Amino acid sequence: TNSCVSIYEGGEAKVITNPEGMRTTPSVVAFKKGEIIVGQKAKNQMITNKDNNKNYIIYTENNDSKDVYASTFEINDNELKLHEIENDSEWDYVDSILSNIGEE
Repeated sequence: TNSCVSIYEGGEAKVITNPEGMRTTPSVVAFKKGEIIVGQKAKNQMITNKDNNKNYIIYTENNDSKDVYASTFEINDNELKLHEIENDSEWDYVDSILSNIGEE
């Protein structure tokens, strides 16, 4: 998934570019030594340092929903494999991710 931000100016929509100059930004967040990394840099981190990453898909059914759904995933040979989160410590980690993202 990618994100795109625009404003309505002078009667037309104007897309705002990200710091890399692109019109879309990968919807990816990474944490590295206390730093929050977003967008293409986070996607690159996921690819180049895959052995030290835990990948999550975190979503709600709609913007008003308080129900959070999450799965871990891995990609092998271009195949996406989802894994259910089965223990409290992983859910605690998901909660900490969400609270960190909310601070940005």
